[in-house]
Amino acid sequence: MNTTFGECWFVAILTVVSLVSLSAADTPFSITITTPKDAVEVGSQVTVAILVKNVSDRDISFSRSPAEDRGELFTEVEVQDADNNPLPGTEYYRLVKGKKKDRPKEGANFEPMGFHGSVIQFTLKPGETLKDGVVVSKLFDLGQPGRYSIRVTKVDKATKTSVTSNTITVTMVEVK
Repeated sequence: MNTTFGECWFVAILTVVSLVSLSAADTPFSITITTPKDAVEVGSQVTVAILVKNVSDRDISFSRSPAEDRGELFTEVEVQDADNNPLPGTEYYRLVKGKKKDRPKEGANFEPMGFHGSVIQFTLKPGETLKDGVVVSKLFDLGQPGRYSIRVTKVDKATKTSVTSNTITVTMVEVK
């Protein structure tokens, strides 16, 4: 049986389109982040609100601190400067995430600091949302004027699916 080059390309393109459609349809939740201010004075606190919505047809469970500003405990936060370079985490970030250095060599990881306090388990039914938040300036040094891009990622523990939020930009401005 002979196949033509065109038939091979058609099958390859159809396969890619099917995989992209499948992965989008299998995303169990969406994440939207916002910040109350797009411009913040250097030295001020930078906060991000996290809204997780169940877009699947099944219940999804998430853990969260009772405080709506401790999202770093159950969410990955990424910050990049205007040149798309990742910012190193603060000492607090390294303690929470269990890293001695931001890019540890083999064996440089250690156990994250123990979380002391309550953890609430939330079960989101299809269409329901969960609010959380994070103080980004506690995790990353935003002490220099400039533009910073922020996004977060959460994992559905049942399916091991990672979902990344939209990216927002915060401009740190010099205090006059």
